[in-house]
Amino acid sequence: MKTIFSIIFYFSTFLYSQNWEWQNPLPQGKSLEDVFAVNENIVYAVGENGIVIKTLDGGNNWSILTKETTSKLNTCFFINENTGYAAGDDGVILKTINGGISFNKLNSNVSVDLHTLHFFNEQTGYAAGSNGTILFTSDGGTTWSQIQNNDTQSVSNIFFITDSKGWFAGADGIIKVTNDNGKNWIDQNSNTTNILSSIFFIDQSTGWASGLNGTLIKTTDGGTIWTSIAPNVTNWLKSICFFDENNGIAIGTPGIILTTSNGGKDWDIDRSPTSYNLNSFSLSTNQTGWVVGDNGIIIKTIDGGINWEFQSSGWQADINDIFFYNENEGIAVGNKGLFITTTDGGETWTSKNIGTVRNINAIDYYKGRPNELWIAGDHGLVFFSRDSGSTWKSISISNARFINFFGIDVGRQLVRVTGSLGAFYERSSVYGSKSSWTQIDVGALVDYNSIISTSNGKTFVVGDRSLLFLIIRLLGGDNFITLFSFPTEYDFNNIFFLYNVYGWIVGKYGIVLKSNDIGNHWEVIAQLNNNALYSVQFLDLDVGYTAGTNGSLFKSIDGGYNWQQINTGITNLFKKVFFVNKNTGWIVGTNGVILKTTGSNNLIASNEKETSSLPDNYFLSQNYPNPFNPSTTISFKIPTTGFVSLKVYDILGNEIETLVNEERNAGEYSINFNGGNLPSGVYFYRLTSGKFSDTKKLILLK
Repeated sequence: MKTIFSIIFYFSTFLYSQNWEWQNPLPQGKSLEDVFAVNENIVYAVGENGIVIKTLDGGNNWSILTKETTSKLNTCFFINENTGYAAGDDGVILKTINGGISFNKLNSNVSVDLHTLHFFNEQTGYAAGSNGTILFTSDGGTTWSQIQNNDTQSVSNIFFITDSKGWFAGADGIIKVTNDNGKNWIDQNSNTTNILSSIFFIDQSTGWASGLNGTLIKTTDGGTIWTSIAPNVTNWLKSICFFDENNGIAIGTPGIILTTSNGGKDWDIDRSPTSYNLNSFSLSTNQTGWVVGDNGIIIKTIDGGINWEFQSSGWQADINDIFFYNENEGIAVGNKGLFITTTDGGETWTSKNIGTVRNINAIDYYKGRPNELWIAGDHGLVFFSRDSGSTWKSISISNARFINFFGIDVGRQLVRVTGSLGAFYERSSVYGSKSSWTQIDVGALVDYNSIISTSNGKTFVVGDRSLLFLIIRLLGGDNFITLFSFPTEYDFNNIFFLYNVYGWIVGKYGIVLKSNDIGNHWEVIAQLNNNALYSVQFLDLDVGYTAGTNGSLFKSIDGGYNWQQINTGITNLFKKVFFVNKNTGWIVGTNGVILKTTGSNNLIASNEKETSSLPDNYFLSQNYPNPFNPSTTISFKIPTTGFVSLKVYDILGNEIETLVNEERNAGEYSINFNGGNLPSGVYFYRLTSGKFSDTKKLILLK
């Protein structure tokens, strides 16, 4: 079957903000590039997308501070608990004088990336970074002057042992020393061409530097001679620090921690609590220090590096799928057998060992049997639970050991799974059935990434290389398969249907397709500025979300023809976006990310102008979800202020409940209807306002 196919490229390049809060990992999951311990209690850390976090109790609790930039912050330096600076990409320098309650953006007069800061007092300090840039301020950052530096190698770290004597280290093994407070810098021979990321001195003579390919060098004469003391590692050692002339720590990527007790002559490779990149280490006392790294990792030692404890919490495994029954009860699944549940909207999550360490890629259930869960994953994984996930049973598929399943669809009679290299199986979804799995051969040896069934008996599967096919089960039990064709090949990653009529597909290169006729015809309606989209969901005919690579999240308010990008501030790959109603939604993705929003649909642009939300005409949306049990959301729009009536009726026309019966201002509204006290069946709801009246059907299925 060939589609009526057209390409309509509509998209918005404007960035919008929306309130998304971290639910995993905690306190947040953006990569942290630097940490600075003011004392044993007060510690700051900075990183990706302008993140700044702070603790007042030694790291037991962390607060996310107000930020003034979306540029990555690479370094921070605090003179005391209230006054400090942060610097990063694009020449950004921030200053706070109230302990991070607010930051002021300073004018550095440069656009290069800044990697390091050092301040002598509240007024005088240095910033340095790419292209050999060295900046100096003597008025608390109000003005910055560029210091003459004849080299263009990037400066990674700057360190002063006194007000006049200091060093910097950087690319190509460069080390320079100053004896006159930075007015002049003199070359030193590091005897390496590797990047040097960190330099540290305990007095004017004894110091160390670390860098790429396991580089570790030491001097005992102020840098006149540098000697290699490298251990037998090739890791990038990002930060080095010594408690005294003998005891020191070097940390780096991926997740390496080295300790020495004899000044660096010998190094022990400690068992690191994480495999993620470690980027910075800061001491507060002779025994206590903090390390920060990628994905929001924070670890602390109170015994000089002998033992380490996590101060960031949560799961780091990729989370691949999520759903919520309502605003409170939800389930998420992911790699390494991750299965977590929440009963408070994600404020707390509880993990359960379900008997596998294989990656779980998808979860689904039939709406009429919400306690019966099915999951599918790598190496032929298919599990079934009758008790909402408390106990599980493997529903194995013979000869599927080397197949990874990416999609699962559970209906009243059938459960279907799709996966790698054209894998497609079905069997009865009814508990106690003795049926076995049946393989469906469509003849396309590509990955089948997503599957969805509509209540009108249609099942759609999408996959790589523009795979889209429709299955209709005939009365005799055979499957009638229709393959769609497209003039251009895209990898399709996800498909979503609304009201059994309107469908959307998203995939590689930011492609968005839509059908307005129960999936009979599809057209490309947008191509977003994105490597790939992995999830799409529409809440009504207008409002929808799609998410994908590099932390990309887009919102449409016109059915998918135009999209507004939402700045999430992270670079994780988003695997699934799921909204339980128009205000409350979640995103999950790589490295354990779970984000939640409870904000309104009115996006606020980066220039802080609110977009208009007043509708042009009356509209009554189909309730969502539908069928439902026991609650559902009914949305409507009214263009003018007036009396509004919204009532629910049974199939005989008897009034069951009045949801709205009052004057309402022009706008968009969402009303929750709970049918917990009603029997299963077909009901109707009617909206009346002015001369407008519309009625729609809703199905309660317990």
